[in-house]
Amino acid sequence: MTLRLAVSALAWGKTDDPKMLARLVQAGVTGIEVAPSKQWGPEWHLLTRAEWRAFAARLADTGLKPAGIQSLLYGLQGSIFGPEAPAIAERLKLCRELALEIGAPHLVFGSMNSRKRGDLSPEEAMERAAAFFAPLADDACPLLIEPIPSAYGCDFINTTVEAAALAVVGKMGLHLDSGTSLMSGEDLPAIARDYGVQAANVQISGPQLGALDGDVEGFVKGLQRAGYRGWISVEMLETVGIEPWSQLAPGIARVSAAASAACGQ
Repeated sequence: MTLRLAVSALAWGKTDDPKMLARLVQAGVTGIEVAPSKQWGPEWHLLTRAEWRAFAARLADTGLKPAGIQSLLYGLQGSIFGPEAPAIAERLKLCRELALEIGAPHLVFGSMNSRKRGDLSPEEAMERAAAFFAPLADDACPLLIEPIPSAYGCDFINTTVEAAALAVVGKMGLHLDSGTSLMSGEDLPAIARDYGVQAANVQISGPQLGALDGDVEGFVKGLQRAGYRGWISVEMLETVGIEPWSQLAPGIARVSAAASAACGQ
């Protein structure tokens, strides 16, 4: 496994902050998972394509690449199972336009509040979710489904097994996250070994997007054994009152060391 180390932009303020980007490059990071609302605010969808391209150019000037788009529906209300579904679909299409414009390879769909199934049975929700996502399929920039544990208040697609099933019927890709797997009681090395070959993106995180926890090293080794070839992204959430780099740097170092060990370097 060749290490392609990325970080989620949720870990600091403006994504293109020059000081942070310089620190990331120095630490061996080569990709950024972009959250549009983190960079531009909740009205990002009103920006021009020229502003998107200027942002991508600033990343490129540092040698960093967009590793994906996340936090797709921030600020948008409603559920894929409700009357808001058409508006959500349009927002996802716009996210794809952004991704293609800046060179991001995929979209990561977590958005737990936009997939609450309510009174729907799990089987009916799966059928309706597949009908919602399948028309949005695009091999040039796939939409990836992320399992979200029930501890977050999510009631649909809580486990990796469920996410893998929706990926098939909904014509989606699969996203793995060590933190969400840990919170769902999954065995991290086993999940990585079993689903690493199917996964299109991987995040290493901790519960509640805090400090990394669990068998990160076993998870990364499992990915290597499965032949995973995508980005490995450190995901943390910026904490008020804590300097972002002091929080993020230990996680980057741990994942980098784990990847080097897995590759026998």
